[in-house]
Amino acid sequence: MSQVVVTTKEQLKCAIKNKEEDILIQGDVLKYYKAASKLKTVGKLSLGIAIAGVAAVPFTGGLSSIGTMGVVAAAATSASLSTTALITFIVFMGVGLLFAIFSDYEEIETEAGLRGVKLKLKKNSKK
Repeated sequence: MSQVVVTTKEQLKCAIKNKEEDILIQGDVLKYYKAASKLKTVGKLSLGIAIAGVAAVPFTGGLSSIGTMGVVAAAATSASLSTTALITFIVFMGVGLLFAIFSDYEEIETEAGLRGVKLKLKKNSKK
């Protein structure tokens, strides 16, 4: 069984779309993944509405962000990311793809070493 190493958002997106069995996430993309993973309890619809609300801010004078930014901002802050950076990651990956990661993969191993932190995902055998 081969393991795919991903260090960029593009590589992570490709690995998930290709339904790779084992994915090792490292580098900056890991910080984004961990922040986004804090949103998995929110649900697809709520997260989609939050992102749409944020995207509409320039057109609604900020009214669309009331009540939608709290969860995203909290997740971003917990990972030392800006809210904008986390939203950009979520939009790039797509809400559906992120929730596919959360439902189809399990975090099986975290490793901290001299070269940084690594997280291994394994595809659930149930699906």
